[in-house]
Amino acid sequence: MPGDSDSGMLEDLCLRAPRNADALLCADLFLDCAMKLSKPPGIPSKARAQAYLAAMPRMVKSVGEGALRDYWDLDSEEFEGIKSFLGTFK
Repeated sequence: MPGDSDSGMLEDLCLRAPRNADALLCADLFLDCAMKLSKPPGIPSKARAQAYLAAMPRMVKSVGEGALRDYWDLDSEEFEGIKSFLGTFK
């Protein structure tokens, strides 16, 4: 994950297809500011995803809950590889 040849976690994949680009920009600005005050987060993509989710109208705790609230563009081509992979289990 997130793609056929790319490494990363589910958060990396979701961050490639945010439903709200402005909220992602806010998350990036927040993380830039926060990193000036303390050490970088242990897993940057998880911190970025959490900051994005916190900027949404109704905050949720996980990328899965964010998917249920339509915070990620699951119709994006970014998800085609994982959809194809999961489709093999039908």
